[in-house]
Amino acid sequence: MIDPGTEIDARYRVIRLLGEGGMGAVYEVEHLGVGKRLAIKMLHAHYARQPEAVKRFAREARAAAAIGHPNIVEVIDTGVHRSEPYMVMELLRGETLAERLARATAITTREVCGVIGSILSALASAHAKGIVHRDLKPENVFLAEYGGTTTVKLLDFGVSKFRHEAGTLFETTQEGLPVGTPAYMAPEQWMGRRDIDHRADLFAVGVMLFEMLTGGFPYEGASQGELFLEIVRGSEAPPLPSSIAPGVPRAIDVVVLRALRREREERFQSAREFLDALRPFGAERIAVCDDLPVQESLDASSTSPRRVLRRTAATLDGARVSGRQITVLSLLLSFVVLGLVVVAGTRVGASSRAPRPDPVASAAMTATLPAAPAPPPPAPPEPAAPAPAPAPAPAAEQEPAIAALRPRRHGRRHHRSHAPSTRAHSFDAASFDAPSPRSPRAPSPRAPAGRGTLHISREF
Repeated sequence: MIDPGTEIDARYRVIRLLGEGGMGAVYEVEHLGVGKRLAIKMLHAHYARQPEAVKRFAREARAAAAIGHPNIVEVIDTGVHRSEPYMVMELLRGETLAERLARATAITTREVCGVIGSILSALASAHAKGIVHRDLKPENVFLAEYGGTTTVKLLDFGVSKFRHEAGTLFETTQEGLPVGTPAYMAPEQWMGRRDIDHRADLFAVGVMLFEMLTGGFPYEGASQGELFLEIVRGSEAPPLPSSIAPGVPRAIDVVVLRALRREREERFQSAREFLDALRPFGAERIAVCDDLPVQESLDASSTSPRRVLRRTAATLDGARVSGRQITVLSLLLSFVVLGLVVVAGTRVGASSRAPRPDPVASAAMTATLPAAPAPPPPAPPEPAAPAPAPAPAPAAEQEPAIAALRPRRHGRRHHRSHAPSTRAHSFDAASFDAPSPRSPRAPSPRAPAGRGTLHISREF
């Protein structure tokens, strides 16, 4: 035990003892540099000489610092004082979940789901980084008080199991031995399986959910042997929480029973999925930060569009979008963009292949349009005796008239010689008010009354 007033590494001054357990003690200290109150967890001298205990102690600090979640206790520093390892953590004021359950005050379903939802949010981040707690129980859940609000904090990652950067699993406990607290251990933990994964944590959360709703355990036994048989070999499902506690809604029974399935393939497959199932009962405002990368392991994959979409959806208040839905939305968006590109390319290609209009025909169409308002034409001359049709004017005299009607063009065809053309053009003034003999089509109905239609005929 360290006396109050003792300085640790000339940085921390011990204020008082907060608590003591089998492996160590926790003290309230003051940082000498900034004056901030913190907590120091120190390993007992007896265990400080045991390599496995030291590894477990270092693992707890490393796991908590690697996750970096608001619902996991923050580890600030580590060191050794008089051959005893220590870790510096944020100072928490409040009580453990076990102390809260020991009080006679009832807990509402909404409060229960809020606490369990915060635990699942922290586990989602831990599992995303390959860390499995393996010892979840009410004693390792702290209800911290901050300015009148309660924040859930996960403690004690000492027996956690996590994946090294190279991909191999590191263990601080002997392989093949059960790890955890019996009442909260999943069947695979009882059997000492080597392939324990994050679904063992979800089983323990299911036990805590059942305990908070009913005040009892889903699987019970007079001894550890009977408890083992009930959890691992039992064939009956746990009782329905609504049948034990009348105030529990029946709709939540399905959620609890699925979390407590003996076969892990039948349980919730992720903390996010478990949390989503609890949202209708009081966990609708809890966000999930399982895609936030660790600062030292930030890479390009953490900034992919899919991760950005999921991180944005996680910050929405009450609006949840699952990873599968985001994948479907991303695929649909990709197909829509691809379709727009194909349609645009098709339109551009069609416009480039469209035939160019004939200049002479365009001139004829332009000439048939109604002319601008003009003074009324003079009275028609007196009818005279029929006379032979005038001879067509020479082609050289007609060429300027035809050229005047043609639009100006650029290129090779614009530089034609003005020599008499071999083509015969005719301009019949008498056909101004009547259809041309060579064109049986009636005058355009679009022409207003009192205006004629000019027809130009070309003979090739």
